Amino acid sequence: MVSLVRNSMTIRTLIIDNYDSYTFNLLQLFPEPSNVVIIRNDQFTWPQFVASILPHFDNIVISPGPGRPEHPDDFGLCTPLLQAQKDGPEHLRIPIFGVCLGYEGIAHIFGGKIGYAHRIMHGRISQIVRTEQEPSGDVLDHLPVPFWAVRYHSLVVEAESLPACLKVTAYCNEQDADMEALESAPYVSDQGELTNGLHNDAANIIPHPPLGNDETVDSGKRTLMAFRHESLPLWGVQ
Repeated sequence: MVSLVRNSMTIRTLIIDNYDSYTFNLLQLFPEPSNVVIIRNDQFTWPQFVASILPHFDNIVISPGPGRPEHPDDFGLCTPLLQAQKDGPEHLRIPIFGVCLGYEGIAHIFGGKIGYAHRIMHGRISQIVRTEQEPSGDVLDHLPVPFWAVRYHSLVVEAESLPACLKVTAYCNEQDADMEALESAPYVSDQGELTNGLHNDAANIIPHPPLGNDETVDSGKRTLMAFRHESLPLWGVQ
């Protein structure tokens, strides 16, 4: 059992697991996993969470998961947690990073609509365009513009429904050119010399080929991939 006793010299992170195996991929990204605790989204009631769990942490990651954020059984205590960020008392507010279902949940709580993706992206790679060229304190600041990323989702936040308080920080244009460009792309295992001595973030970025002269042309099917709240410490990535 992991102790919840606070150490003032460390930052404690809580991951709320929405019953998804990818939760433990997220855990492996932390340089100090001993400072991270994982709980299930139905492991505690909301009053128990507020009284016994929340005070011990500095930030929260809401994991991916099956289902939809509109369904209480799928999202558990993430719903009241995010609702508290929107209109709850100050002592319940905490920095939150939502991934996939967590990202969709933030959008839903603030008034966005969740719909089906133009293409089901299960393990497919797309080129992601960042909207902010200068560092802004966003989670994507360290990434190149544009960058390649593996996508695994079938739901999206509908762009026209996104509330004004959530600022888009990344998107992609749905087009087949991304797959065509990767036909001759190197495998990570073939690029071992690129990863030696590099931080994980840099090691996971492989220089895939560009999409060509029309790579910045909007295909008319733009998918939102990341946003941040304009004033609250809330971030999300698809």
